[in-house]
Amino acid sequence: MSCNHVVNPELWGKKREVSGTMQWLPLAQHLEDTGNVIGQLWDHWLSDGQRKFIESSLNKHVDAKKLSQFLGCIHDIGKATPVFQFRKSSSNSKDLDIALKNKLATVGFTNIDDFIDKPEGWSSSHHTITGQFIISNAGVPEGICAIVGAHHGKPLDNDSVCKSNKSEYPDNYYQSETESENSKLWQKLQNDILDWALERNDFSNVDDLPEISEPAQVLLCGLVIMADWIASNEYYFPLIPIEKDLIENQEERYRKGWEKWLQHGSKDVWESLNCYSDVSQIYKHRFGFLPNNIQSALHNVISHCEKPGIFILESAMGSGKTEASLVAAEQLANLTGRSGVFFGLPTQATSNGMFRRVENWLKSVNSDFQGEIGLRLVHGKAELNADYAHLPHGMQNMNDGCENASSNNEANNNGVILNDWFTGRKTAMLDDFVVGTVDQFLLASLKQKHLMLRHLGLSKKVVIIDEVHAYDAYMNKYLEESLIWMAAYGVPVVLLSATLPAKRRKELIKSYLLRGLGFKWSECDKSNVDFETNGYPLITYSDKNCVKQKFIENDASDNKSVSVRKITDDNLHESLVSELKYLLTNGGIAGIIVNTVKRAQEIYNACVNEFSDEEVIVIHSQFIATDRVRKELQICNMIGKNAHRPARAIIIGTQVLEQSLDIDFDVLFTDLAPIDLLLQRAGRLHRHTIERPNSLKEPILYVLGTSERYEFDKGSESIYSKYLLMRTQYYLPDVINMPQDISRLVQIVYGDNPLELQEDLTDAYVAAKREYDSDKNNNESNAETYRIENPKTEIG
Repeated sequence: MSCNHVVNPELWGKKREVSGTMQWLPLAQHLEDTGNVIGQLWDHWLSDGQRKFIESSLNKHVDAKKLSQFLGCIHDIGKATPVFQFRKSSSNSKDLDIALKNKLATVGFTNIDDFIDKPEGWSSSHHTITGQFIISNAGVPEGICAIVGAHHGKPLDNDSVCKSNKSEYPDNYYQSETESENSKLWQKLQNDILDWALERNDFSNVDDLPEISEPAQVLLCGLVIMADWIASNEYYFPLIPIEKDLIENQEERYRKGWEKWLQHGSKDVWESLNCYSDVSQIYKHRFGFLPNNIQSALHNVISHCEKPGIFILESAMGSGKTEASLVAAEQLANLTGRSGVFFGLPTQATSNGMFRRVENWLKSVNSDFQGEIGLRLVHGKAELNADYAHLPHGMQNMNDGCENASSNNEANNNGVILNDWFTGRKTAMLDDFVVGTVDQFLLASLKQKHLMLRHLGLSKKVVIIDEVHAYDAYMNKYLEESLIWMAAYGVPVVLLSATLPAKRRKELIKSYLLRGLGFKWSECDKSNVDFETNGYPLITYSDKNCVKQKFIENDASDNKSVSVRKITDDNLHESLVSELKYLLTNGGIAGIIVNTVKRAQEIYNACVNEFSDEEVIVIHSQFIATDRVRKELQICNMIGKNAHRPARAIIIGTQVLEQSLDIDFDVLFTDLAPIDLLLQRAGRLHRHTIERPNSLKEPILYVLGTSERYEFDKGSESIYSKYLLMRTQYYLPDVINMPQDISRLVQIVYGDNPLELQEDLTDAYVAAKREYDSDKNNNESNAETYRIENPKTEIG
């Protein structure tokens, strides 16, 4: 558009010399590019829920898209300063520096060389600092100033940082301390940029600009960073020869640049279409089966929500929580305007296992949507996952006018693709659908550079977190803070667990409702909830300021009674091998889950002396990444759902075998662990409906490492605490009726009721409790040190 105000074309924004060719980009052009890109991101990348949230977070009725474009047009105003314009090229190109210095001389600046010879404070006056000061000094609202100051990923502590920097290094802003012609000219150029940005985006003056709530500032800052990175990519928006001062066809430049980005970024914004009339229809289409009671209940609960928030689904292992959460994500995305999903899991192995299931679900989803959907696996060894490696890249999926688009889509994984632009560590969470380790979610509450990009990506999604019971006190503090921020953005969250202690259930709900949405506990309707209930399976959830619960009737076919047999560590290897030989006489698959790598290795060595190498497999964290991934895949192929099971096998592993892997043992040995984790391990016992050897038709759980004197393996105590191990052994029954006993056992073990022990054992128990409480408090305190603060949701 044509503006009365213009940005001086002689100011540079980018420069470089390669092989004797000098190139640059006027600052005016980079600001124009960034403003254009933000406009496209607003219309074609943000979710509807994000746009509505930002619009509701302003204290004035303004066009929020225009506000975002204003931010793009103003973000690098700090480059219109001598400290930036007179800096030397990173390529040490004297000719390029001279050429640009001559351009500045034509503007009217004098004594340029005198300034260049005074390097004091150059590194202290970064253009984010100078930019925040310039617009703050001009009366721009504080929230907008903070975004400009933070657009390189690190917010300034407060506005006084800018003011003190200006006081200490005035030459960096205006070339001289006194009112000189040079300083007046710098101020004019800076004012011209501000006036141009205002006019271009239909603001009369700075008084038209709104204040912005802190959560919306975070998202808008993330949007500015994303747009800046796209606009700074020379493949999308190339530099021009030093001889040229302007680009004549602006529309063609930004159209071509955007189209190039689409080849690497998100081509389509997913919308959940909600095109199924009933729950049976969607489950049949997505997964090929009808929903069970748990899946139907969650679907029904969400269908009746006015303003859905957090959902905690507690049900037994293997009860279909994954499918329930994915259908819930479709519902919640439709209700809240989200355009993606983050699925977080405890480990890399569980993330790998979930990736294929999410990919298959997405293929079905896209059969309705008929677009391109980006999917990403995010953890340290993601590149070793074969399913992830085989995803087609976005560039390969461009149709280029091909008539047979449907067959092309089918050949390219039903439109489920890998968007290359989001490959970086800081951009991964911006992709549409992300499966990864839970730390990717917990990092949303850790003080770190470019945190706003993670928030921007998460706020666009429905968040699902699996195995919520598996996190320690340190991780739980970050989980709570991340939930608080998701609530502030209006992001719906689904938490999955076999079961949770009543206190933990309440803490999670309160984090979301109180510190996230800003309600007072007294304002929340809790008339339909009992946090202390042993009811199971259970959905605890929020709808506006109401906390509700739904008890679910068990499918009778899911019930099973597990016999529990306790084994001490006395002559463990000998007695274990002897029992295995007896149990597996007629074949079968035995699982052995232990708490430490050392115990896994020792038991493996004992077993291979009596069984063949082919029959014994061990997996733990000390394998190199490629071997570990190979073993995980081997195990899933051996004893996963619908697998071709070997006649006989012994699979030994550490905690990787207890979490989310859809595997099935005929008989299971496990080290003593806290009751919730012990039950989780038991969930791998007779998990699938299959034919078993006659001697293994009844599920038996052997618990290793128990002790009449409550003296446990030191490695186990260091991981789980003696206190929880003592309470678990004390309340561990001879038979566990699953799922009926799950919640009752967890509540009693994690409760405060005293144990009736001999006097000397009582002393040991009290000491263990004291140590447990101390460790928990220390972990929570340590988490506070690096955790971000709660969001300030008020505006202005």
